[in-house]
Amino acid sequence: MAKGYEIRAEEQGWLDSFNNYFDYQYKNNGHVLDSDFEQVRDNINYFNNMVAHGEAIELWEN
Repeated sequence: MAKGYEIRAEEQGWLDSFNNYFDYQYKNNGHVLDSDFEQVRDNINYFNNMVAHGEAIELWEN
């Protein structure tokens, strides 16, 4: 089975803000396509460091 990734947020408000900031439509525990992985990972790092100032959004390997 190929590995995949899910996007997760502790609070829905953070995920809503992340989606608005980057024009995404992810749902909590939503699958991240392999072709989008690197861009989403980089956007999560940016968002957590520059907007949320903490670990608001995470990628989980499944």
